[in-house]
Amino acid sequence: MRCQICDCDTTEMMGYGKLFHRCSSCGYVFTMTYDETVLSRGMGMEGSWSGPGGGGYREYCIVKILQQLFGLEKFLLFGTGNTGTLSRLLSEGVDVIGSDISQDVVDFKKAAHGRERFYRPDALPADARFDGIIAVEVIEHFSKPMESFKILFEHLAPSGVIAGTTDFYPGGPLEDEISPGYMSPKGHVAYWSLSSLARIVATYGKGVTAFEMVRPGSIIPDEQFGKLWSNKRVFFIHDREEQQRIFCDLYNDSAVLDINMP
Repeated sequence: MRCQICDCDTTEMMGYGKLFHRCSSCGYVFTMTYDETVLSRGMGMEGSWSGPGGGGYREYCIVKILQQLFGLEKFLLFGTGNTGTLSRLLSEGVDVIGSDISQDVVDFKKAAHGRERFYRPDALPADARFDGIIAVEVIEHFSKPMESFKILFEHLAPSGVIAGTTDFYPGGPLEDEISPGYMSPKGHVAYWSLSSLARIVATYGKGVTAFEMVRPGSIIPDEQFGKLWSNKRVFFIHDREEQQRIFCDLYNDSAVLDINMP
């Protein structure tokens, strides 16, 4: 099977009872062993590992980082689920719209915040453009990554930034030490690497910078990285000029972001 990102050869791997394909060039790992119904349902009203209405801390922190670095004003929370981030940002006067694949979540959020504040991804207004698009724990659900990133870039303002979190594939066996394993959920179908993410955004003339993230309960500084999420990364997709310079400076100051909650 050919790689979904760069069309190079792949090798087969097994993990969590599923057949995966690993690209020999960009390192992208994906599976075609999934239930389309599961992918189209999302996490529903559960919303996050923190339970109904929980989570959203990473989204909020990333919005604040982008406001501080670049003064961005208009945001899209892509795949936000049933978290409280939209409510929190609206209460602070931020111009923000939410989006999720779960129709239950869409209906609930529209009723709470108005029809113009929440959409399914495929129903976003065609002319909507955002300075920042936040996709926390989302891109690992992209069964058709080229199509999904096309949607993101169609709604990104010319100088906008796409940011989020995901686990990067570290190489070796797919089954890892965390429980549940990162690629074990039925909806996790794409295991990204920095190289594969850089490859897909380069087609849009963009670059990507990735940071490590603090594991909850860790004490900073942790020079051995023993209490950090071993594979978790906060990624920023940005232009290759001024924004890249700013992110490089930030990375050189610290490769670890103090985002330590779900």
